[in-house]
Amino acid sequence: MLKNRIEIKDVNQWTYERFGLHSSLLNQDLHCGFFRSKSGKAVTKTLYMFHGGNADDSQAAQAGLLPLVADILSQGSHENIQIVFPYIGTSFLHDHPTAQSKSFSNYFLKEVISVAEKELKIQPENRLLSGWSMGGQAALNMFLRFPDQFGGVGVHFPTLVGFNYNDKREQEAYAQRQKVSDAMMHILVSEFQKEFVDISDFSNHDPLHLAKLKAGQLGNKKKIYFDVGQEDEFGLSEGARMLHELLLDKKVAHQYELVPQGKHDGAFIYTQLGKLLKHIL
Repeated sequence: MLKNRIEIKDVNQWTYERFGLHSSLLNQDLHCGFFRSKSGKAVTKTLYMFHGGNADDSQAAQAGLLPLVADILSQGSHENIQIVFPYIGTSFLHDHPTAQSKSFSNYFLKEVISVAEKELKIQPENRLLSGWSMGGQAALNMFLRFPDQFGGVGVHFPTLVGFNYNDKREQEAYAQRQKVSDAMMHILVSEFQKEFVDISDFSNHDPLHLAKLKAGQLGNKKKIYFDVGQEDEFGLSEGARMLHELLLDKKVAHQYELVPQGKHDGAFIYTQLGKLLKHIL
């Protein structure tokens, strides 16, 4: 349940509010941000936007993205939407097989959505997901695991990998072909190893694996967008290309962009966010 409001700010004709949020499922006190228009229009659509693994729910606000988002939404006459920024830790929205206190997937589905859409009649096709990096992978795996609950997904440089991150030889081969430094490989691999119990657990949340299983449930009414930089420091262009090819093979409509000179940073999000929002909204 929502607790005290800890921040409020006006951004053009929109309002950003950040609240404390107590999770009974996780037994934790967390935070969640909300971005809503001052137009007075009834909210009929919700976009959940997930932060990266090295940040929290305030990342978009701290990075200065809110004025850009307000401008994009206002120009597109999307004042009927609310954007929700949940805190998801480094969880990848993982449905942990043994520890309920780590199952951020259940927390999001059962608590965050309930709080964010309380007294609103949001239809599943008007419930959307987005995010970047770890949050991008989280948005994709949630969308693919529960396609009946969401109408679309749009993500920037999601952490998709097509190799066994526990196999040293596969790590080295990936690093070599994608030109990933030792430091970046350590971050990438350690985040997966920290969160997932084993490869089987990882596969249950891997968008590349899920796309093979769930493509038939997507049809062509879902809105899917993802992009990545050609110079992504984690080499994530490989995984994005693999997802693109899988969806093409399954004849699932989507938009994929490989951005020349694009990197794994805030500048990439800032320049690409308009395309993402235009496609999924």
